[in-house]
Amino acid sequence: MKVLFVSIMILILIIGGESTTCTCNSHNMCTNMPSDNVYYLTSFCDSSVACGSFSGNCNEYYSADYSRFGCNSIISCCKGSDCVNLKVIDGGPSCSVENSAGKPVVDASYSTCKHFTGSTSCGWSDHISVTCKKTSFTIEDTIEGTNTDKLDGYIRNHTIPLGPCSYNSTFAEVNQVPICGSDLNLF
Repeated sequence: MKVLFVSIMILILIIGGESTTCTCNSHNMCTNMPSDNVYYLTSFCDSSVACGSFSGNCNEYYSADYSRFGCNSIISCCKGSDCVNLKVIDGGPSCSVENSAGKPVVDASYSTCKHFTGSTSCGWSDHISVTCKKTSFTIEDTIEGTNTDKLDGYIRNHTIPLGPCSYNSTFAEVNQVPICGSDLNLF
């Protein structure tokens, strides 16, 4: 029986199963990024966060996972050309969650889950896959931020939207969403 179980597990890995082991830091959060950048989407809302302050509005566009992406960074998560930009405001999920899921997890706002599924509740067992990548932007570069600089005598605003967007100009135009940012080769 033990040989059969081991054989089945090896077969699952050969066919395409992903390793369920994450590289944990001292805070019990995963730090490694999957090579394909694909995560299971989960949703959360908390009154306190690890990265600065939070309004408590569960319908903003944010994510956890500062161990992977860094506090106040901006990540883009997409299903095809349909994307959202999220600000990283908290830690988590824990290594045990990712190991149970059998895949890396990105924990995001209710509004992110609703954008991709129509429901505000997403759990790792729902197996909602999204592709997420860290952008070159930070919270200061968002429309709600204040980052500007002078270039050839002109003030240039560095702003990107939080929430729904696309890296595909045709998709953006048809769906009336902004371009996600100038990292056009990100996706």
